[in-house]
Amino acid sequence: MNVWRKKQVGRNEPCPCGSGKKYKRCCAERSAGQNKWFAESAALRREMSRGECSVPPLWKGDCSTKIANAHTVPQASLGRIAANGHVLSFMQSAVGFVEHGSAAPPKRRGIRQASTFTGFCTKHDDAVFAPLEKVPFEGTKEQCFLLAYRALARELYLKKGVLRYFVQRGAELSKQSGIPIEQALGPIAPFVEGTAQGKRDLESYKLEYNQALSNQEYSKVNGYVIEFAEAPPVMCSGGIFPEHTFDGERLQVLVPSPGRPSQMCFSSFADAERGFVVFAWLDDGLDHCDRLVDSLKRATDAGLSNRLLKFFFECCENVHIQPCWWENLPKSAQKKLIGHMDVSSEFFSRGHARDFFSDDGADYGSWPIVRKYAVP
Repeated sequence: MNVWRKKQVGRNEPCPCGSGKKYKRCCAERSAGQNKWFAESAALRREMSRGECSVPPLWKGDCSTKIANAHTVPQASLGRIAANGHVLSFMQSAVGFVEHGSAAPPKRRGIRQASTFTGFCTKHDDAVFAPLEKVPFEGTKEQCFLLAYRALARELYLKKGVLRYFVQRGAELSKQSGIPIEQALGPIAPFVEGTAQGKRDLESYKLEYNQALSNQEYSKVNGYVIEFAEAPPVMCSGGIFPEHTFDGERLQVLVPSPGRPSQMCFSSFADAERGFVVFAWLDDGLDHCDRLVDSLKRATDAGLSNRLLKFFFECCENVHIQPCWWENLPKSAQKKLIGHMDVSSEFFSRGHARDFFSDDGADYGSWPIVRKYAVP
C-alpha cells in the first residue's frame, strides 16, 4: 500500500520541496514517487512551524499577537562564526533525502533564520530571555536555566508538530484502508510511539521548568560550563535523555522505560569575547546527568573538543557551523561528522544508535580552553 498521499501542486505555486522556486521551475519533472516526498515534506514543515508561545499557561494572557522567529542560538553568537551573514546548517528535507539519502551535507543558511523556531511570542521571547541575551554570560543558575528552558521548549515544540502530522496522516490512512492507525502507519508506528512517549516525558519536565520560571526559583538547576578563549566553530542548542556517558557506560534504557527518564539540555555559543559550552538540567533525584558530566570532566583538554563535537552531531540536529572551519576539514573528517549527524529523513528515525563515545579516528582540532566549572 502507498503510505503517503500524493498532493496536486499547481505549476506556478511554490515548490513543496521548500526551494522557494515555482514548482514548474523546480521539481515538476521529478517522478511521481519523488514528488510525494516533497509534498509530504512541505506538510510536515507546516505542522512543525505553527506559531505558539511556550511560556507558562498563566502568562499566555499577556502574550503579544506576533510570534517571533526565536533563536535558540543567539543571532549575535552565530554572527561570530558567519561568513557573509551565513553559517552551515543541517536542514532536513525531502530534497536532501532524495538526493543524498541520510548523508545530506550541511547547507548555507542566513543567521537570521538559523536555529529559529516559532515557539515564543515577540514579547516573551524578548522579556524572558533578557537575563541571557542582554547581559554578559557569567554562568549563573538563572542563565543556565534559561538556556535549558529554551532548548527544552524547542524539543517539545518539534515533537508536538511531528505528532500532529503523523496522527493526521495515520487517521487518513486508517479511514482509507479500514485498519487501525498503528497498522496503517506500518514501519513508522514505532517511531511515532517513541515520539509520543518523548513528548509526554518532556511535558512532565516542562511543568517543572514553568514552575521554576514563574517563581524565579532556580535552586534545582545544575550546570557545567566550559569556557573557551574564542567562539566555538560549531554552535548548537538541544536536549537529550542521556543513555551513555562519554566513556560509553550505560546510564538508562529508554525503551521500555520503567519511569520518566533523566533529561539534560546543552548549548554551544559565544558572547562578544568568549565561547561557551553549557550543560544544564533540573535535579530529578537520579545521578544520570551528573555521571555524564563527570565522564566529560575526565577528558583531557586536548581531546575535549573532539568529544563535544561528536556529542553535538550525534545528539542534536540544531547544529550550525563556521563555513571556513568546515571547508578546512579533510573530506574524510567531514564525512565522519555527517555520519554522526545521520539526519536520515523527516519521516523515519535515526539510522543508527547514538555513539558519541567511540573513537572515530578523526581529529577535528582543539579549542583553547580558559576554564571549566560547575554552576554553584
